[in-house]
Amino acid sequence: MRTYDDLRKRALSDPELRAEYDRLNREDFAALDAMLVARRAAGVASSNIVEDTDASAPIGK
Repeated sequence: MRTYDDLRKRALSDPELRAEYDRLNREDFAALDAMLVARRAAGVASSNIVEDTDASAPIGK
């Protein structure tokens, strides 16, 4: 049985797939970084977001 790491390494060995994976990660991480910078600049903590959105339940349940 293959592990996740084995499958990931095999998939990412394809140059075309790797390029798309890298592109998506750059875009996603750039958006996440921008949100974190804005949140910090506004002085908003993670706990404030949870309280304001009533997001106390685990995701997916």
